[in-house]
Amino acid sequence: MLRNKLKRRQIVLAVCLLVFCLGFFVLSASPFGALNDFLGRECSARVYYRNGMLLQVLPLEDGLRREWVPLSEIPLRAQEVFIAAEDKNFYRHFGVDFFAVARAVRQNWQVGRALSGASTITMQLARIIAPRKERVTLSTKIVEALNAMRLEARFSKKQILEMYLNSLPFGSNVEGIGSAARSFFGKTPDQLSDAQIHALAVIPRRPALYNPAVNADAAYSAALEIGKTTGFAVSQQEWLMAMNGAGTYAYPLLLPHITRYAAGSGGGAAQKGARPRSEIHLSVDGQLSLDAEQLITTRLEQNRDARITNGAAFLIDNSTGEILVWAGSGDLSAEGSEINGVLVKNQPGSAMKPFLYALALEMGFAPSMTLPDV
Repeated sequence: MLRNKLKRRQIVLAVCLLVFCLGFFVLSASPFGALNDFLGRECSARVYYRNGMLLQVLPLEDGLRREWVPLSEIPLRAQEVFIAAEDKNFYRHFGVDFFAVARAVRQNWQVGRALSGASTITMQLARIIAPRKERVTLSTKIVEALNAMRLEARFSKKQILEMYLNSLPFGSNVEGIGSAARSFFGKTPDQLSDAQIHALAVIPRRPALYNPAVNADAAYSAALEIGKTTGFAVSQQEWLMAMNGAGTYAYPLLLPHITRYAAGSGGGAAQKGARPRSEIHLSVDGQLSLDAEQLITTRLEQNRDARITNGAAFLIDNSTGEILVWAGSGDLSAEGSEINGVLVKNQPGSAMKPFLYALALEMGFAPSMTLPDV
């Protein structure tokens, strides 16, 4: 009798496991067009000088900044805080936290309104990938849950967390922890203090309310609530010191002509888990390029009466072919400065004469010979 019961249980368990595996296989193979579009999204490229100094963080067409930061470069503490803020059981469910769902149903039924949604990190990512086109209903939540399980069947937890942290909307035309850290605190994620990590973790909940640059007190209260789980506790004075200057970061706008050219000369392939390139390292010498821009501006000012209104400079290292200076125009605020003078195919005029004379001498022409000016 006991053996029969054990055997039946083993059979039931085996069937459940088989159904579970089959379900995951179906989910992993089922079409998910929105995911392909998501994986191919552009990211804001960081452009650097040859010495590693940041030149620009290129905005996307709509002005949005969304830098891609690999999970390995996001501090473990930041990962823990965001998980604690949004989905404590992230590593213990398959996209849907059924215990949290049951708790939310009970709480919502008790108060008679929607108090808790029980959305997991994977469900939130699914909503970012395939945004709702209608108000929240039972059917929309079911679709989100199915899409979340599709993601769990396709990607590892680390990949899901990486995509989530790089896609979260923080308001202020900023998405992802990389651009949020820079926009709010002028830092990269690995430079954030514990207080700043907690400040960023609460912003996505209500960006207008928890923006530390606008409402540091509300952000502080929300951060302390998360701190009950993460062990974070600071005085309000310490918090305000950590938030000092939040939201005042000014993105650099240096050497725009070569930056635009380099950014437009390549892209990223959209493959499973792949991202468009997030960094561009140039061979240009930063100080030499800035000196060249200043020299052009000075010379233009000196020759204003000669109706010379713009100029450009291009310098390469002959031994390596590396571009050292690319200054497409003078004063970037002047009329016509958006024209990249290095690439303009204008008639060079007398600038070619020294090269023609040198070629003529090499070919046997005498210095006294007259050459036709054609």
